[in-house]
Amino acid sequence: MKYFNYIILFFIVLGLFDILRNRPLKTYHIYGEHNKDTIVFIHGLNDDNTSWYKQIPFFSKYYKCIVVNRTSLAKYLDYQDIYHIIKNNKSNGQLYCICASYGCEAAFKIQSNYNCFDKMVFMNYTWNPRYSYDYDCKYGIVYKFVYSGWFITNIINYYFKMFNILPVLLIQMLLMIPFERLGHLIEIIINKHNIYSDAFIGVKKVCSFTMTQRQSQASAYYRYANDIRYLMLNRDKVKPVKAFIPVLSLVGENDNIGHTNRGDLAKLMSEQNSKYELVKNGGHWFFQEQSEYINKKIYDFLN
Repeated sequence: MKYFNYIILFFIVLGLFDILRNRPLKTYHIYGEHNKDTIVFIHGLNDDNTSWYKQIPFFSKYYKCIVVNRTSLAKYLDYQDIYHIIKNNKSNGQLYCICASYGCEAAFKIQSNYNCFDKMVFMNYTWNPRYSYDYDCKYGIVYKFVYSGWFITNIINYYFKMFNILPVLLIQMLLMIPFERLGHLIEIIINKHNIYSDAFIGVKKVCSFTMTQRQSQASAYYRYANDIRYLMLNRDKVKPVKAFIPVLSLVGENDNIGHTNRGDLAKLMSEQNSKYELVKNGGHWFFQEQSEYINKKIYDFLN
């Protein structure tokens, strides 16, 4: 009983700390302001602008870098919001985009609607994300099923705002992580695929979020789930789209591409005129773990 009281006290103190640190955040940051050409960085889910901490010191030497924080507001920044940031802050030179995961959905919509980028780099996503999805669940079915629990958790948090407080999030994760790891193990045994090898980075990032950022994350998952549901019901209308600018898609060998996307990646890229490279031993955040190699690869592509 004594230990139970200590645990309750710990969660109360942690909750108060989380509420007190819930401060306003900037929607974007700019580095290398006086450089001629511009790169826009768009992060994915379970992430924010700080995910690019190993890219900014390198690229800001050569480019003006606009780094968007989609979790800065309770309503996750949409592609129109990001485009306005770009329009108001880009330089007069070439305009490039580097995006990761769900950030590539926004990047694709920006290019489709405004045709503003000269070159684009997609990481752990493919050109025309809609055409990439594994609608028939042929790849990584076990992990797809398990990961849907994280979608459900975030949708619940979307409706119940107070669930975005850190103590509640920790309880949710303690319930979720054993199932996620079991799904990971089963995929290795059945499909010999080490999916999501760096999931700890995402867990660490979500725990470091403010309450507003977690609420923003929940709104993104809510929107994402509705988008996938619509696409599942209208899969016959989804067609490949040719990329008419240079596009490089980098996919981590151990990424969660198997539970969200199709497995025939090389074919998807060639059908859509996109250059493709599999990053050996790379996970979802390979641009952090293999930053020196990835930064050079992207720099060479842009030049």
